Amino acid sequence: MSGDSIKARHGSVPGVDRLTVAEVMKASFATTRLATGHSIEQVDQFLDGVAEEIAVLTVERDEARRERDALR
Repeated sequence: MSGDSIKARHGSVPGVDRLTVAEVMKASFATTRLATGHSIEQVDQFLDGVAEEIAVLTVERDEARRERDALR
């Protein structure tokens, strides 16, 4: 993943950088010389970011649902 990409900050989860659509679309992984396929470390790092973003989105969704229910 490119370190020069701009990430939005998430207000309710301090220190968590948001994954952007552009980062997902631009993701590329080096191939290895010892075996066919992609660098396991790069793929794992990318998947960790995707999982973190899903967790943040889940928190946001749950908060929005609580707020919605409180207004009813």
